[in-house]
Amino acid sequence: MTLEKRVEELEMSLLHTRQAINEINCAIDELSLSVRQQLVVDDMAAQKQTAVQLEDSGCKVHLPAGGVIVINRF
Repeated sequence: MTLEKRVEELEMSLLHTRQAINEINCAIDELSLSVRQQLVVDDMAAQKQTAVQLEDSGCKVHLPAGGVIVINRF
């Protein structure tokens, strides 16, 4: 295999990797939006026990029983 052919294959592989990363980021964005929409808490006690941090890069939910759910966009 010539060096030129190998470079072409590596460029194509890089393109496919970037496309896959784009698709993953889109899926994360959709999931993050869905989670944000579902984080409407009606119960005041639950609101006091649950801390929700919404950020541009994602969201973080501190659960009342301990633990954290983090959704980040990278």
